[in-house]
Formats: sequence, C-alpha cells, structure tokens
Amino acid sequence: MKKSLVAFICFLVLTSLPMSALAHPGNTDANGGHTCRTNCEKWGLQYGQYHYHNGGNSGGSTGTSVSTSTSTSKTGWQYNGGSWYYYSSGKLHKGWLASGNTWFFLDSKGVMQTGWIHTGGAWYHLNQSGAMETGWIYDGAWYYLKSNGAMSKGWLKDGGTWYYLQSSGAMKTGWLKDGNAWYYLKGNGAMKAGWEFVSGQWYYFDYKSGAMKTGWLKDGASWYFLNANGAMKTGWLQTGSDTYYLGKNGVMQTGWVQVGNDQYYFYDNGNMAVNDIIDGIMVGEAAHENAKAFHDKCENAYLGCWVLG
Repeated sequence: MKKSLVAFICFLVLTSLPMSALAHPGNTDANGGHTCRTNCEKWGLQYGQYHYHNGGNSGGSTGTSVSTSTSTSKTGWQYNGGSWYYYSSGKLHKGWLASGNTWFFLDSKGVMQTGWIHTGGAWYHLNQSGAMETGWIYDGAWYYLKSNGAMSKGWLKDGGTWYYLQSSGAMKTGWLKDGNAWYYLKGNGAMKAGWEFVSGQWYYFDYKSGAMKTGWLKDGASWYFLNANGAMKTGWLQTGSDTYYLGKNGVMQTGWVQVGNDQYYFYDNGNMAVNDIIDGIMVGEAAHENAKAFHDKCENAYLGCWVLG
C-alpha cells in the first residue's frame, strides 16, 4: 500500500512540471527567467540575453519566451561551437573589428575569419588567431600586404629594392615583360640592375629603371654590344657596313687584335680598318671582305701589300 502511494505521488509531481522546463536548460529565477549562457543560437537567443520560461513576468505566455532585457548582456570575445564571436553590449558584431591594436574580420554570421578574405574589392590575410597581417607573408608563394592589410599587386618598392607582385599577388621571379621592357627578378624577387648571368648568357639591366638593355652599351671605359634578345655579343659583329670584334668578355676591341692566326686593326671607335695604312702597313679591301688583315710584312709587293683570303 505504501509503495503504491509513493508511486502515485511521484506521478503527480512529474505530470505537474511545465513541459517548457524540459525544453530549455538552465534554472530560472524568481521571475521565471534567466540569462542565456550556452547554445544560445539553438534557441534563437543572443549570448547574455535575459529571457523568461513558461511566461514568467513576460505576460503569461506559455513555453519559452524572450524578453528584451539586456541587463546582463555579454561583451567581448565568446567561443562557441568551434568558432569565435564578438559581442558589444549583447549585440553580435559583424565586419571589421579593431580589438586593441589588431584588426579582425567577422562574417555575416558573426564568425571570426582566418586565412584569405576578399572584401571591399581587396584581398586580406588573417592569421590563425584571426589577426589581420601586414608586410611580407608566405602562403605557398610570397605576398605583400600594405599597412592597411590590402594585398599588393604590380611594382613594389620595399627597403630600397623593387619587387613585382603578379595579378594573383604572388611575388614574381625570373624574366618579366612589363609594357615594352624586359626585367629580371632574382630568386628572392629583387629586381636586378647591372650585369646578370642567366642561362649561360650575360645581360645588362639599367641601374635606374631595371629595364634590359639592347644595342651598344658603355659600362665604365668599355663598350659592349647586346643582341636584340639582350644577350651580350662576343666575336665578330657586323652592323651595316661596319665590322667590329668583341672579346670573350664582350669588350669591343681597338688597335691591333689577333684573331686566330691573323691580326686585324680596329679604330678607336671599334670599326675595323679597311683600305688604310696603319703603322706603315696597308690594310686592304680583302680585310673587309674576308675579315683578315696584313700583320707582318708584304709577301707580294706586286699586290701592294694587300692580303687576299
């Protein structure tokens, strides 16, 4: 009989509990409400938002009702469901956020972002803590982010050195054609100026602009000739009716020069002498036609000391 009475009392207690009390966790206060602390999104609430259960003082409605009271609203960073959120007086923050000296970005759902984001027509990179980065970063390639965080493109001067960032933002290395000019960017991305040895050839890049030079070049007291592709020329060079000889180091030769078993004379401007008397020796037309010149003594006075090929 006593067991039946206890079971009956338990049944009465359970059936008298409001169903809404089972619908949402957390104890209620004397007013029948409390502040949401966990899984607030599940109930359509904000963190720190005060609400009533089973009517409370909200007007007697049944179930879980939400009050507009924010007397204990959350403020600052909150971690929930694997993501970070930021609240200001209970209101979920979205978009750019300055927290201390650091910028963060929260998407349309208020979730703090990391990695690359595109907003306002520019790309930004946020590290694993969500902080916006500036300066050089490496993410499979090198990128440069301005002081406002925006990714750089095109030419960039950093610390007195020029770099080139492609349309993707990735730092360029090797050959680059920009407009009508060619440039060379070293392995560290720095634009090359002066002489550079590339794939077995010497090239020269202007010290001011970095543009690859072609044609005649005076470097110091020496003259060089750079082909149309920029490669330094060596050996014989014919430009129009003029003939020049460039040594193995590319320097234009002047005076008497031995090439193979023969000697040739080149004026101060580098042009090979033809039909002229040099040091008492007649240099003939054959020197121009066959790239040979008399270098010892006349072997055949009848030919007028001309060397024939």
